Amino acid sequence: MFEKYVKLLKSGNISKVYNGPAGYSYLDTNLLSLGGIDNVIQIEFKYFYQSLIVKLFQMGGIDLSGDRYLLEYMSDVESFLNNADRLMEKDYDLYLDQRTYSQRFYGELLRKSPTQIKNLTILVHVMFDDLLERNKNIIEIDTNVIYHTGKLDVSWIPVEYSKEVFKYFFPLSKKRSILIDKNNNVKIRATVQSTEHEIYIPFIMSKAREGKIDDIIR
Repeated sequence: MFEKYVKLLKSGNISKVYNGPAGYSYLDTNLLSLGGIDNVIQIEFKYFYQSLIVKLFQMGGIDLSGDRYLLEYMSDVESFLNNADRLMEKDYDLYLDQRTYSQRFYGELLRKSPTQIKNLTILVHVMFDDLLERNKNIIEIDTNVIYHTGKLDVSWIPVEYSKEVFKYFFPLSKKRSILIDKNNNVKIRATVQSTEHEIYIPFIMSKAREGKIDDIIR
């Protein structure tokens, strides 16, 4: 299925005009009034943009011909992706250095070839828009993280990912939520600060610690 988007990109027929940030952000605001949602699955993509850039290059969706610097950089990023897990076990400090180096490739590509990064941004938005259209069980997308209930097939996206099931998911606002695992451990996603939930968050955390989180769901 990913090939469909690459072909569309190469043909120049992606008509969607998008001039916003590179990331993708969606939250089903209809769920905010429901409180906790049970059995929510988190899909987290690893090395999201690095993997997409390499795959697009391999499929001819990104053209680096004539730029030796970017071609060599691309080769280094591809090598990192192929060896990341082994490197992380063998030499974690070197893994962190190479991961940071691979992340900077996006900025280098943006600096030297901004049109190709714009095309990548459009592809990501068209891809996720289609995913939302076909799957009404998606709660939130935050670029490299998806929260959903039930079944969701993302195996066609050429990026390695992990899955984790949470007992409860409390969506508060975009990029801000409370997750509780099966052992009542609490995880807070709070990349956007908000005073609105300053009382709500400690209340949820205290109920989780007391083992009474089920009471407030019912």
